[in-house]
Amino acid sequence: MREGWRRRSASRDHKKVGAVRSWAGSDIRSVMPDKTVEWLKPGGAARLEFSWVGPAHILRVKASPLQIASTAACGRPSRTRPGHEPDVGGHPERAACLHLALHRAGRSVYSDEASDETPLSRGAAVLIDGTRPCAAIYPDGASLTVWSLPRTLLATGLPDLPAAAALDGEAAHLVAAQAALIEARASRLQPPLRRALVDHLCHLVALAFACRDVRVAASRAAQRAGRRARIHAYLEARFRDPRLSVERAASDLGMSRRWLQAQFPKGRGFADALARRRLEASFALLRDPGASHLTVTEIAFAAGFNDLSTFHRRFRCRYGLTPRAARNARHEGRQGA
Repeated sequence: MREGWRRRSASRDHKKVGAVRSWAGSDIRSVMPDKTVEWLKPGGAARLEFSWVGPAHILRVKASPLQIASTAACGRPSRTRPGHEPDVGGHPERAACLHLALHRAGRSVYSDEASDETPLSRGAAVLIDGTRPCAAIYPDGASLTVWSLPRTLLATGLPDLPAAAALDGEAAHLVAAQAALIEARASRLQPPLRRALVDHLCHLVALAFACRDVRVAASRAAQRAGRRARIHAYLEARFRDPRLSVERAASDLGMSRRWLQAQFPKGRGFADALARRRLEASFALLRDPGASHLTVTEIAFAAGFNDLSTFHRRFRCRYGLTPRAARNARHEGRQGA
């Protein structure tokens, strides 16, 4: 094993670096019993540095290319003494913490129980919920700092997030810079101030991910609005075609039938929207003096209906009168005027 990967002394200030431990091959599983670890290349090895800042546990990871998967929450309780910070090398209970992974180098891909994959690069941050299934691949090797932050300090301002929520750009840089500053200077500070700084970091993380959630929600809302506008334009251009169906529309729009139906309000669907548009067109023609030369049957077919009984039934259900009565009401209105 190379010199840089060997076990080092823990004589340095334990508030900054408590212990440095090295693992090769399958030995790393002894520190992460709840995870499946697979090395992507022969001779995989990892170096982990443990430390504490107030109630936060810090783990600095340097590892060969690997894949880590977690399917259930499991963790050893931290070794703590009343009134003291946890001993070096202790592990926080995963159910009590959320894990903020700050990427110092390399690429990674995270995936959650919904099978959504999130590719990340240097400078990104990921907030991981250790109680939910999650997997990560580090094809270039892992070089990251993981802060295990008390869930209670994050929960108040944190939105509902997936098992692995990503943060990038300036927000990620701000969070990483603040975390690095706290870690670097923690050894010079009194315990109450260390705890206060961790509380400040938790608030910053919650705010950053809340803003991320707003941006993601806005982006999704814009995508939904764009899809609905596209469907509306398609419907407006094709509703007079009697052969138009849900299956054909889904094919023309390049989406599945289920996805197309999901773009409409609950309890309605494409077929309902199509019928409503055809009824509106037929009603307008029945009330239009310029279309008085057309019969009710011709108007129904012109609007896209190919079955007269269906047309009459739907028309009466929608407007409360027959198509002929609607036309006669227009004539009576003109005579009264």
